[in-house]
Parts: sequence; structure tokens; C-alpha cells
Amino acid sequence: MTNKLEKYLTEETKKPIMIISDPGGDWEGLYIKGKLYTEGHTIPRWEFVKALEKAGVMKKNSIDEAECDEDWISKIGTLPKKIEDVVMDSK
Repeated sequence: MTNKLEKYLTEETKKPIMIISDPGGDWEGLYIKGKLYTEGHTIPRWEFVKALEKAGVMKKNSIDEAECDEDWISKIGTLPKKIEDVVMDSK
């Protein structure tokens, strides 16, 4: 079995972060600069944020998280194009 990953690791395509998954979508791994950072059935979004920071792709603390109003999002069914139009959770 040849290593088909080699085509992804040329200088033209090398990225500081790479996600490898099995064809069935049951397992995935997150690599930073060629070294396994985390793996599992699913990788939480904050693990991706930490990986981006660790790889130097983004500055630390440049992403925040908040919750929108549950009744509001249930009613409209999708997030608006502009963040200022989001109705935030008042709790």
C-alpha cells in the first residue's frame, strides 16, 4: 500500500493544519504541522480554534462564542447574514 498522503504534502499544498478522516466519516484526526493534535469520532469546534491558534494561523482570543435566543432561531430557522441582526439569548 502506497502512502497516498504524499500528494498532499508537497510544498504547493502543505498547510499548517490538516484534517484526516476515514471514508465512512467515523474517525477524524487533526494535525498541526504534521503532528497529531487530537483525534476522535468528532472534534469539538474549540479544538479547531485552539489548533488554529497553536499553528499561528490566527491570534489567540480572536474568537468569541455566544448563544442566540432559542425561540427566535426556532421561528426563523436560519441565522441572518449580518451578526447585528442576531437576537441574543437574554439569560
